[in-house]
Amino acid sequence: MSRVTFVIGVTASGKSYFIDENYADKDVVILDAYEYQKTADKDNNLNMYRGFDRTIISLMKANQMLLDDIIKEIKAGKDVVVEQTFYKAKRRIAYIDEIRKVADVTIDVYMISPSKELFYSNCKKRGYEDEIEIEGLVEQLDFIEFPNPSEGFDAIYEVVDGKPILKMEEPRPEIISEAWKELNEEAEWLRKLDEANSEL
Repeated sequence: MSRVTFVIGVTASGKSYFIDENYADKDVVILDAYEYQKTADKDNNLNMYRGFDRTIISLMKANQMLLDDIIKEIKAGKDVVVEQTFYKAKRRIAYIDEIRKVADVTIDVYMISPSKELFYSNCKKRGYEDEIEIEGLVEQLDFIEFPNPSEGFDAIYEVVDGKPILKMEEPRPEIISEAWKELNEEAEWLRKLDEANSEL
C-alpha cells in the first residue's frame, strides 16, 4: 500500500527543512506545490500581471497538475511526500477524495507549527528583511485551519520546532458538507468566468 504524506504550513515555516531531514534519503517521490505554481504562472503569463481572476485560474491549474502527479505516482506504487501550504480544509478534502478514488493508500499530514522565534529566524534566512512583511507572514500562522480526521487523514501530526506530535482531534464531520458547498460554488464561479473569457 502506498503512503501519501502532506507537509503543510505557511511560507518560511520550515516545510522544506522538515522534508530534507526526514525524507531526503528515503525511497519516496517528493513533490513541491511551489514548482507547479511557477509552471502554471508561466503558462498563464502571470510574470508581469497578476489580476485576481488570472491568479485564481493559475492556482487551480497548479493544484490540478500536482494532484495528477500524485495520482500517477501512487498508481505506480510509489510513496509520495507533498510540500503544500494547504491553509483550508476544503483544499485538502478535494485532494484526499480524488486520491482515495483511485487507490487504497495511507494518508498522513504534518502541520509545521514553528515557534515565533524560529519563524522569525526562518524568515531572515529566506531573505525577508522588511519587518512589516515578516509580520504579515507571522499573521498567516493563525489563518491555517488545523487538519481534522474527518478530512480523511489516517494520522495528523503537529511539528513544533522540528518535533512531530500525533494530534488527532475530535472528528468534525460537518466540515465535509461545508467544504463541498464552497468548492461547488467556486467551480460554478470558474465556469462562468471561463464562459465570459471565451466570449471576448
